[in-house]
Amino acid sequence: MSDVNEGPVSATQQQRGDERSTSSPSSSSSSSTAGGVMERYSAFVVRNAKRVESVENFVSNYLYLMPRTLGLDTAIKAQSAITLVSLIRVYNRLILLKDGSPGDGIRSMNRGQHGAIVPGTVTTLTWSSVVECVELLAEMYSRKTWGMPAKWATVTIIEVLRTFLRLRLWLLGGGRTVTRHHLMQNFSVPSMHPKDQLSMWAPPVPHQRFVIDRLSPSVVAAELLYIFRPLISLAALYKWREHSWKPWLISLGVDLISVQLATSSTLSPEEKEEYTRRSWLWIQYLLRSPAYDTLGRVMNSSGVYDRLHDIPVVSFLTDLVRTCLKDTHKYYFNLASY
Repeated sequence: MSDVNEGPVSATQQQRGDERSTSSPSSSSSSSTAGGVMERYSAFVVRNAKRVESVENFVSNYLYLMPRTLGLDTAIKAQSAITLVSLIRVYNRLILLKDGSPGDGIRSMNRGQHGAIVPGTVTTLTWSSVVECVELLAEMYSRKTWGMPAKWATVTIIEVLRTFLRLRLWLLGGGRTVTRHHLMQNFSVPSMHPKDQLSMWAPPVPHQRFVIDRLSPSVVAAELLYIFRPLISLAALYKWREHSWKPWLISLGVDLISVQLATSSTLSPEEKEEYTRRSWLWIQYLLRSPAYDTLGRVMNSSGVYDRLHDIPVVSFLTDLVRTCLKDTHKYYFNLASY
């Protein structure tokens, strides 16, 4: 009796084993095929770094300027395409970094005393870049799907995450100024191989010892104010709302104090360049409420728009700029200066 029962069981087990043995080659074949495709793609990116960069720039600019020619008739569709291209660009930069052994030419890496990359830097930089790629699309989608409360909840979550990543990057860099070397910027520099340029948010490698040895409390305070300024601004927006002057003045005041504290100390050339860049970004305050609303009312009441409308070419350009500013003004991350 026992022999009779064992027969079918063994046959069933044998059948299942045969099925697994027949299915495993197909699955391994598909995975090897996918791996081969990615390897060929990576090799292509490494061999044609400058061409890939040119294509990325062309596609990004085309999507931004003429999305309707591709059937992207809504802002979310256009931004989805732009986000996809941006993420591909980030992935291409990582391919170039992986291909080349990190050398002194990589400005974006935090390095220790012996020139080794500080653990966690690449991961932090990558996540920072991904967040910046998807932030505007996330805001647009949440606003369209769930309304304004969901939009501001999404903005808050992203800003908290960004602050954490930037603070971590600042700590990994030994308290140095976080400069605007971002994955999204061009990586091709004539004096260096493209694979040695991975531009990200990161402290500068040149003058590293100068910055660390002479790190002053005012520079530390300036950088911390800059890192936490988005959260301070958001807290003010929640308390006084978007069209109040108080959040606008608080945010601008934090930026002014941050730059003033930093420039009162001895800075490296890279830090001076970074604080100059941050100062230029103050122009965006004119495009935020309530400054933008006030400026628009003044232009309308003074008849400036009416006079410009009588000039054929100028009227077209004026209407185009007003339309672009109106669309830009809808979303927080369009005017978030970093």
